[in-house]
Amino acid sequence: MTNDERMEAQGFEYWFALAIQTERELLGQILLAPSVFEMVVDKVKPEYFVSEQHRQVYCAMFSVYQEDNKLPDLISMRHKLVSIDALPELGGHMSLMRFLVGLMDSVVSAVTVDINAEYVQKYYQDRKIREIPGTLAQIAEDHTISPEDKLRQFDEVIASVRVEAQEEDNRTQSLQEIGINYFSYLESLNEGEENVASIPTGFYDLDIMLAGGFGRGDLIVIAGRPSMGKSALLQYTLYKIAKARGENVFLFSLEMNKRQVASRILSAITEISSDRLKFGGYSEYEWTKILQAMDDFTTAPMCICDKFTSGWSAIASEFKRRRMQYGDFCILAVDYLQLMADGSDPRLVYIIGEITRRAKLLAQEYEIPVILLSQLSRGVEQRQNKRPVLSDLRDSGRIEEDADVVLALYRDEYYNGDSPDRGIAEILVLKNRNGATGTVKLLFEPQFSRFKNLIKR
Repeated sequence: MTNDERMEAQGFEYWFALAIQTERELLGQILLAPSVFEMVVDKVKPEYFVSEQHRQVYCAMFSVYQEDNKLPDLISMRHKLVSIDALPELGGHMSLMRFLVGLMDSVVSAVTVDINAEYVQKYYQDRKIREIPGTLAQIAEDHTISPEDKLRQFDEVIASVRVEAQEEDNRTQSLQEIGINYFSYLESLNEGEENVASIPTGFYDLDIMLAGGFGRGDLIVIAGRPSMGKSALLQYTLYKIAKARGENVFLFSLEMNKRQVASRILSAITEISSDRLKFGGYSEYEWTKILQAMDDFTTAPMCICDKFTSGWSAIASEFKRRRMQYGDFCILAVDYLQLMADGSDPRLVYIIGEITRRAKLLAQEYEIPVILLSQLSRGVEQRQNKRPVLSDLRDSGRIEEDADVVLALYRDEYYNGDSPDRGIAEILVLKNRNGATGTVKLLFEPQFSRFKNLIKR
């Protein structure tokens, strides 16, 4: 063994001893003062424990608390561990009792229980990080996996550890701290400064309903049946935001390639139909409009990735790489959610739920709106009133749970050829965690893939 290997081994032994001692102290503090279990039950999970014995004891505490509706004191713990035949290697009831009493003897007070809970958490996270090189090496050595899939799996391994760390992040502040920050925010609004908590969409009535626009840190879902215009709405809105703010926006277009997206945006700017742009032979007037529009078009700080990928990890990794290249993004959008999952997978509901959960975490981490387009179920077509409702969200109720805002697009003329609302699109605000719900009407010009305010206020 080399000196470096010896030092590394000694370092691990020291880390392991500290982790075991911290676990003993935490369990002993709970047995000494059972009421403190309520302070740690939401912070510490059974898998955090290095010692198998400690893990079993904590699982039993969890069972006593949740299933038996009791606090895990010494007596209830002895009965529980015996009833589930845990720790059989201790041999007999007396040995089990000595083990539990021994945990209590290792502490004198439960005052530092929150600190020990935090350290058990950190030792677990450290352990997961230590496992990364070995996991990556196993993937790298698997010759049945393509290089591209290896890189994707690398990203997923690292992302899973990062997500867990974010979930355990303590976001608690005192009311005093919250009040100081909130007062500064109110003061800036009172002085006419921009609402920094939101990014205006440019649609006046929608911005009023959303308290200023797309909220920073919010997960926003825009849903609709095929051909309703949700992609056109997203693409042109992102372009307008990029131009108006001069800030980077990022669009993952999983359904359309970059040229198709560019064609739609250029059509909206030039008022030359997308179909017309597909063929050459433009008139002098049309060519002049295209040349004039290209300056606006090419200076908009908008990035588009049309690489088809499945799963959220690859999208998050690409976003972070491009963030290092281009700088901060003020919005991340994906068109569309269901293309990130295999529709034939029996775990589809779970997979969609994981995507929306991770999207919400990324929104909070970078304090930006994350927008997901989503399909609606075919059930809409079977009803007389085809305006969408929340239950029409396709594949998972988790979409509704995780989203801060759910917008649904509806055009009556799509279903009724003689509709009095020809050229009118409705944006139904089906969920708004921080504000009102209702309907906003916009003008829709399908030939230009463009939405506009009906009345400028």
